[in-house]
Amino acid sequence: MGLRLCLSPRALGSGPSALGRCPGVSGCLESSAGDHIHAAPFGDGLLSQMRWGVGGQNSYRLGVPIPPSDSCSALLINGTVGAGKTSVAEMVGDQLTNAGVPNAVIDLDWLRRSWPSPAGDRFNVAMALRNLRSVARNYQDAGAVRIVLAGVIETRDGRDRHEDALGVPLSVCRLRVNLALVRARLAQRHEGEGAVLQWYLARSGELDTVLEAAAIEDFAVDATDLSISSTGRTVLSAAGWQ
Repeated sequence: MGLRLCLSPRALGSGPSALGRCPGVSGCLESSAGDHIHAAPFGDGLLSQMRWGVGGQNSYRLGVPIPPSDSCSALLINGTVGAGKTSVAEMVGDQLTNAGVPNAVIDLDWLRRSWPSPAGDRFNVAMALRNLRSVARNYQDAGAVRIVLAGVIETRDGRDRHEDALGVPLSVCRLRVNLALVRARLAQRHEGEGAVLQWYLARSGELDTVLEAAAIEDFAVDATDLSISSTGRTVLSAAGWQ
């Protein structure tokens, strides 16, 4: 699934209907019986229907103090194809959730996945930005104070446009991975796909060179020899989110 909302903290209220009415009040809600209110998106749509699970009756308390909603910030995991951007973004989201921080994880690829793309915009960036503007606002209204994105931004102008669409400060982490490992991953991912694999193999080196020259990141993490969980912790620390 391209989009995931992880709000272990919840808007204060007497049930899930309170979510959205109190976007500035957040925390992990528990019933008097110790049950949790939780939301889990399901389905493949950009804005999937929410399935709610509510424990207990109408007595809830705020369990974790959360910064006010106006302190929201975003972090993009940038890198060449096969670098592990989506896996790392998901791990960062999991680690924020485990720390009790309201967050959302967005894979930019799903925001641009439509066909055909307009002439002069082969990666459908304009569509991704239109969708990002709406989705990011929805997540912020629901209480997210950290937005983690996985995707590719190649230019300083592209970074500025994404930050404008998000409406919050954006930091960029470049994920560095040895190209030999990247290509081994791609060969496994696209085994038997012929021309598709060849495109990705060529693109991996091309994009790595583009990102090196653009240098739009605030910091870089070499994940060649790191596990996904270690990479996530390193990214969180470098971003100042710990």
